[in-house]
Amino acid sequence: MVKEKSEVNQDVKRKNLTFFLLIFPSLILALLPWDINGNVIYALTLKILVLLFQYYVAKNFVESIYT
Repeated sequence: MVKEKSEVNQDVKRKNLTFFLLIFPSLILALLPWDINGNVIYALTLKILVLLFQYYVAKNFVESIYT
């Protein structure tokens, strides 16, 4: 049996990458515990950094669609 090489459309690749970039930070935020080694400040700092990254990615996504 020969496997046929299926060509993925560039638009599909872009959609999948955008979905991954938008959903992955949300998963990280959901899975991070509220304390790391008994310290809440480390966890809160990580959550804020992931939230800022998510904001940056969403902003770039919206700008790429509407401009």
